[in-house]
Amino acid sequence: MHFRYILQIIPITILLGCSSSDDLSPEQEHPSVRSSAEINADECRWIYRQMNHYYLWRADLPDSLSCDYSLEPAVFFKSLLSPKDRFSYCTHNTNYSGPATVVLDDTGDDLFTSPTRGGSKSSVLLDSIYFINDKKIGYLCYLEFSNAVELVPIMRRFWKEHVDELIVDLRFNPGGYVSVCRYLSNCVIAKAAYGEVFQYKVYNDIMSAELLKRTGKDKEWESYEYPPPSYEGLLGTPVYPLDMQRVYVLTSNRTASASEAFIVCLRPFTETIIIGDQTVGKGVGSFTVRESQYYYELHPITMRYYNSVMDTTPDEGFVPDFLVSGGDKTYVGDIGRVDEPLLAVALQRIFQ
Repeated sequence: MHFRYILQIIPITILLGCSSSDDLSPEQEHPSVRSSAEINADECRWIYRQMNHYYLWRADLPDSLSCDYSLEPAVFFKSLLSPKDRFSYCTHNTNYSGPATVVLDDTGDDLFTSPTRGGSKSSVLLDSIYFINDKKIGYLCYLEFSNAVELVPIMRRFWKEHVDELIVDLRFNPGGYVSVCRYLSNCVIAKAAYGEVFQYKVYNDIMSAELLKRTGKDKEWESYEYPPPSYEGLLGTPVYPLDMQRVYVLTSNRTASASEAFIVCLRPFTETIIIGDQTVGKGVGSFTVRESQYYYELHPITMRYYNSVMDTTPDEGFVPDFLVSGGDKTYVGDIGRVDEPLLAVALQRIFQ
């Protein structure tokens, strides 16, 4: 009896053991599994689609049929860049999971390391008013266009004191938010500019056509705002109109992007005198393009900025009116001293 029971279960065990996947490929066994080569190729094709849509120099892209989609995605991205492009880059996606999203930020600046103000996060290194020969001279050393709120008390003080001249020190400033640049420009600009264009943003042909269809305009722009009739007690970032007919800007070879926009966007309305080194030459901006299912996020140049008369930052940077080299290497403790080389030249020009 015991023997017959063993015989009955042996065939069943043998039949179960015959269920094998030895003849199936990995893809047949796990249809959702893709090789690393396929994943890379898919990511490279996504990169090409985004660049073909957003990239300012899309006309310089290679033909899609000639691209090597077997490249590592970061290498593939670099292979697409125009010879005119010094600023586009890609990084690992900080949102690499979850539902697909696209993030568009208003700045793609590469920020250099700048000095800090006593460990504070404020981008204002120093602000002063010099009383010299019956003139009141406002001075602002600004490290990054990061937060308009921190500029409000400085602009209020300059406005209350009725400064006669203004020196804006951007030697350490690599750029930042265009909105903060617009705020500072709005406070500085001569009153004749109110209601006029602060800055145009111009995109590639595809983006311009989409913008035209959506808004009736083929480029975006923002204007200088009329300041409110009263300034005391206002919340937010009230504009304090300094109504400067001229401004002195201190620069170095680290002055870039929004700092250069500050120069070019003032020029149609306020005489702008540059003292220091030639600037970087970044009259372009970018969006960050990111979708959660892709490992890389892209920071391509997507627009060029122009002022109200359609002048832009030269690609070679602004050549100073008065060359004083090495300002970005100035010891922080010397900033604001009247004998500091860049500031000394500005003061000299004021009283010439």
